This record gives sequence, structure tokens and C-alpha cells, in this order.
Amino acid sequence: MSTPIMRGGYAEIRLEHDNGSRIADVTEIVTSVNWSGDVNEAYRALEVTLKNTLDMRERRIDFENGDRIRFYNHDEELFRGRIFKFGINHTGDETLTVYDTNTYLTRSQITRTFRNVTASDIFTRVAREYGVTPGEVADTGYRIPKLVANGDTLFQLFVKALTLTEKQNGRRFRIINRQGRVHLEERKAQVTRQVLESGANILSASYSQSIEDLRNRLVMVGGDKDQFREVRINQQLIDKYGLMAAVESYSGNEVKRAEVKQAADQKFRELATINDEANVTCLGINSVTSGSAVYVVERMTGILGGYYVSSDQHTFTNGKHEMRLTLSATDDLPRIEVKPEKEPKKPKKKKEER
Repeated sequence: MSTPIMRGGYAEIRLEHDNGSRIADVTEIVTSVNWSGDVNEAYRALEVTLKNTLDMRERRIDFENGDRIRFYNHDEELFRGRIFKFGINHTGDETLTVYDTNTYLTRSQITRTFRNVTASDIFTRVAREYGVTPGEVADTGYRIPKLVANGDTLFQLFVKALTLTEKQNGRRFRIINRQGRVHLEERKAQVTRQVLESGANILSASYSQSIEDLRNRLVMVGGDKDQFREVRINQQLIDKYGLMAAVESYSGNEVKRAEVKQAADQKFRELATINDEANVTCLGINSVTSGSAVYVVERMTGILGGYYVSSDQHTFTNGKHEMRLTLSATDDLPRIEVKPEKEPKKPKKKKEER
């Protein structure tokens, strides 16, 4: 059996340009490629720089907005999308900004009421209606009694539906793009993690921590004339950092105490969190993108153990492939706070007078 070749850190790229009439390999004029994504963004981006001239007087290839681009590394397709922006200077240095088709989920808005449907149903129906081709769509299970979209982008609508689903059945889903199709897949525990280690594939690392936005006491009021009052305190954080208090209000029609309690719990979890950020720059690995799980061993900064990639930027230049990762201790997915919609009560019929 042959030994697999280690490709981390080495680039063997190919870039294809499709203008609608022909597909051409334009790799030879590419000087660098940046491929990036973030768990809180709907789509991934590709930024390509090229030397697009032979004689310093004319463009060699006419790139136009709307043209399609495909990007490969070691014959693996990593990205497929359309040019949304291009620019060229007098020496023929040109830059292309390309987004995958998930970008269309952020560029259309919808106003509609959905009843007794799953997030999967909403995803498939709306994607097709707005010209986005769905790929594999996982069954989300829970039927949402009522969901109102009022000027939301398609992505915001989908995130609302997935947030409601997670609250009911605990299952988590994410929206990704592969080969030009938008997929809805369930997030499950990742057994295999790429190992990033100083002295092996980590090139640099940094870590920072801040309590500037920390609040360790919360008072939340809600209901008619603020009749409900919920207080949350983290005494351990007060003892360590001093008292930092916040006051919040919860509004809505026919607010119940249970709703205020739930909102207070959620808000306090956000406020009583110490913000930290870990970044590593490593030899590039194609499969490590936003949402991936990695295991990091970097003792100087204290970045040790399992992490999730919250954002990534892969750079391909001069035959090298490097990636800069922002890490998170939790696999947080985008969420939009949404309360279950209540159907209005039907007015009681008055008895006819005789």
C-alpha cells in the first residue's frame, strides 16, 4: 500500500473562469487566492488577484460581474460562485471578489406567514422559489405552528426556523454550500479532529481575554407596567471582578412571567461571559473551515484542547497554503432571538337577544 502524501501547507491550485460561452483554465495568471468564511455569515468568499495583461496595454482576459468561477486545490473543488466585484489598475493587476450562491439568501427579502411546517419545508420551498438550488436537505422534524417573516432576508428566515427547531427538539442544523447548491445538514459530534501543534504545523498564535462587556448582575422587568421582575447574580464573578450591573426590559403582548424568566436566563448567560479570542495561523488544510473541530496544542498562549473554528481565511500564494483561524470553545451557530407566534384568540359570539 502506498503512503498518502501530506499536502498541508502545499498548494496546487486551479482556477476556472466561465463567462457563459466557454470555460477556461486561468491559473497561470493567478498571483494569490484568499478563500474565507465565518459561522455567522451565510456564504463563503473568494478573492483572487491576477496579472491580467501580456503587453501592459490591454487586458488578457475580460472578467465581468456575474461570470462563474471554480477553485480547486489538489484537484479537490473547494469553491464555486459568481463574480460580484472586479477592479484593475494601469499595470494589469486585477482583483476579483467572488461569492458562492448562498449569497443570494442575503440579497432577497420575504414577507409571509408559515403555519404547521418544518424548517426543512420552509428551506426547500423558499430556496426554489427564489432561484437557489437546494442540495441535500436534512429532515428537521419539528413542525412550527406559526412563523412570521416580515421583511426578513431568506437567511434570517431560515435561521429563525432553525432556532425554533433547536429550542423544541435540541437538534442543530447549519446551512452550507457545496458545488453551487445550498445544503441543510444536521450538526453532529465531530469524532475526527485535525491536530494543530506548535513546532509542527502552527506558524503563529495569539490569545486575548476581556471583561469590558461583562455584567455579573441583571435585573429584567416585563409585563404590564413591569409587574414581573427577575434578578440574576453571579457572586463568584462579583467577588473576583467587582459589581457590574445591567437592567433590561422584556416587552410583548400578554407577557407571562415564564417568558420573562426564560429571557432573563438567556440574557444573563450572554452578559456573564468573559470574552476571549484565540487565533492561530497554520499550514493550510482544505477541510478546516468555519464550523470544523480542531485540537490545538500551543503552550505559550495556553491554547490547549478542543476548539471550533468560528472564522477562517485560507491563503494560496507561490505554491504555499496557509490558514488563519479564529477559534471558539463552543460550536455556536447563528441564531436570531424569536418568540413562538401565538394565534389570536377568536372573539366569543354574543348570544342573540330574544
